[in-house]
Amino acid sequence: MDWNSLKVFLTIAECGSLTAAARKLKISQPTLSRKILLLEESLDSQLFQRLPRGLVLTKAGESIMQSVQQMEGQALDVEKKLTGQNLRLDGKVRLTATEYIGSFWITKDMQEFRAQYPGIHVICGWICRSLIWSGARPISPFALADLTNRT
Repeated sequence: MDWNSLKVFLTIAECGSLTAAARKLKISQPTLSRKILLLEESLDSQLFQRLPRGLVLTKAGESIMQSVQQMEGQALDVEKKLTGQNLRLDGKVRLTATEYIGSFWITKDMQEFRAQYPGIHVICGWICRSLIWSGARPISPFALADLTNRT
């Protein structure tokens, strides 16, 4: 028994049919059927009851379902750690915008942004629209910089 076999088991249980599971796993239905039969043989237990409208977990299948789901969660955690998806962003973001954009667009989403990225300190600067077009100095109406320090 290996993780790939258990992943096949979990996908079939979640999809309820070999056809849907094969489509999700991007493998042929006969291959999937062979894989689940090999898993059942190796465990010496029937995991699914085959019905005309799909597959249903047997008592043996139900008994291992929660453990296999926990294994999947742990495997996903390992993958996130190894691929860097668990990195927390932190640092400073300096944001300059016109008063209109700042007050009507940026501030309404700031609470959600802070909840999602608590390590990022946002420094906002509002500028008057007339300064942008005055020609005194080139100022971008929307500038975003300094998203650094991944940990």
